[in-house]
Amino acid sequence: MSKVSKLGQLANFVLYITLQLAVAQFIVLCHTALCFIYVAFLLLLPRRQEGLPLLLLIGFTVGLLVDMFYNSVGTHAFASVLVVYSRAFLLGLMLPASGYEAAAQPTLSNLGWKRFSIFSLILIGIHHTARLLKN
Repeated sequence: MSKVSKLGQLANFVLYITLQLAVAQFIVLCHTALCFIYVAFLLLLPRRQEGLPLLLLIGFTVGLLVDMFYNSVGTHAFASVLVVYSRAFLLGLMLPASGYEAAAQPTLSNLGWKRFSIFSLILIGIHHTARLLKN
């Protein structure tokens, strides 16, 4: 991974966490529905970024940061690590073995509308279910 793409990922990390903590934290619909923008950062990580252990650490860090500001003890960290782990498995199932570059991001333009929708809905469902079960 090049230095430019690492800086881009760091900028994305700061952007998504800032949006989550400054804006989305205060968006609550009908006193029950919460907005979690940071999940998009986890979904859009490159396919292989120095391996799964680093991605799991990134997921844990993101979840832990959100946990600190939401006063939830490990709920978001658990859900984020589960999403990153499930994401690796799901990408292995959805993508052809030789069809995509190893560092490609699973974006709408790379996957297409149908695959990206299935990919996103499954992982967002896993995140929200894990969050509810942890509470």
